[in-house]
Amino acid sequence: MQQPEVNINKITVLGHSEGTVIAPRVAIDNPSKVKNIVLMDALAQNMSEILDFQAVSLPLLYSKEVLDINHNGSLSIQEASKDVTFQSIIGGNISLILTDNLPNGIKLLKPEYNPNKNAYINIDTELKTSFNREGKIILLTVVIIIINIIIRIIR
Repeated sequence: MQQPEVNINKITVLGHSEGTVIAPRVAIDNPSKVKNIVLMDALAQNMSEILDFQAVSLPLLYSKEVLDINHNGSLSIQEASKDVTFQSIIGGNISLILTDNLPNGIKLLKPEYNPNKNAYINIDTELKTSFNREGKIILLTVVIIIINIIIRIIR
C-alpha cells in the first residue's frame, strides 16, 4: 500500500528485539530504499539459539530446579499443570505438549500423562523430547512469520 507522505527512497526501518534480525536484512535487500536502520534491544545471539533457550532450555531448567521436588529427575504432571509460572514459560498447560498428533491434525493427550492421575514424567528424556519437538515447530513458525514480514516490507 502506497502512502503519498512517505518518501520511498528515504525509509528508516526500526527493529526491536527479534526485529533486529529482520531490519538489517531488509536494508541489505533494499539499499536504494532504506536510508537508516534503528535497532532497539538488539539480540546478542542468533535466532535459533534464542528460540532454543526459550522453548527448551528455560522450561527444562525450571522443571529441574523448581518442579522436581524429590530431585529424582521427574516431575508430577498434576503439579506442573497447577504451576502458573511454568505454564507461562511453556505457553500453556503442560498437557498441550504431551500429546499425540493424529493424521487429521487433532492432538490427543497421551493416556499415560493424564493430569487427573498423579503421573510423573522424566525430565531429561520424555519432557526434553517434547520441548525439542515444540521448539522446532516454534522455530519454523517464526521463520515463516519473518519471511512474510520481509515480503510485505519489500512490496
